[in-house]
Amino acid sequence: MLLAIVFSFTGEKLILHKKIYIQGNYFTTDNLGACYLVDGDEMTKYDENGTVFKKFSIKAFGKIESIDASNPLKVLLYYKDFAKIIYLDNTLSLNGNPIDLEDVELTQASLACSSHDNGIWLYNQQKFEILRLDQNLKTAQQSGNLNQLLGVDIQPNFLCEYNNSVYLNNPKTGILVFDIFGTYVKTIPIPSLKNFQVSNNAIYFLRDNKMVAYDLKITEETEQSLIENNYKELRTEKGALYLKSDEVIDIFHVK
Repeated sequence: MLLAIVFSFTGEKLILHKKIYIQGNYFTTDNLGACYLVDGDEMTKYDENGTVFKKFSIKAFGKIESIDASNPLKVLLYYKDFAKIIYLDNTLSLNGNPIDLEDVELTQASLACSSHDNGIWLYNQQKFEILRLDQNLKTAQQSGNLNQLLGVDIQPNFLCEYNNSVYLNNPKTGILVFDIFGTYVKTIPIPSLKNFQVSNNAIYFLRDNKMVAYDLKITEETEQSLIENNYKELRTEKGALYLKSDEVIDIFHVK
């Protein structure tokens, strides 16, 4: 039986389109509607209809720490244990040579994400700072020591760039926002998050069995209760809603 819910972020009715039964740690999506599921050292790409497109794995690099599919033609995979970054094209073929962060003395980077103009943002846990590498792997921007700057304990778990801003999630205090030059702007006081998505000028996440949208312009939240109570991750792309539990990714389409 199809499950219908009202998604108050858009005011539209969503119908369950596809259930993907999975074994994986976490997932992300791209703006074409594809879904990427990571399980240890293996990544599986599903097309917009929830059908397996292809799998990818490099066992020599260890587990995939994080993935950034904001550019579906240049998907970033970060291997923290070996300080490696690779890019994949839309067919999951290697896009250029692997990047070894040891070559730029950044083996203590705990987080990585894509940046504009083929750059990379990193969080250096040794110096408590975010920094941006340009396309030549030269340090272009740095925030400085955030522990000293903000006077709070910084133990971030997520990093992304969206619309000329950088978002660093620090579960103890909230989401730290920086401009494109790495200058601290503000903290959005939403603590205890493990993951979120920044899209359409809003931050989307799950909290207490509710879908929440935090509007970045008016700094207000809209929320909608879920019928199911086992979802742990939320994404939205191309008029579709993706909700992941431990065993399934449910894809809802607007009707």
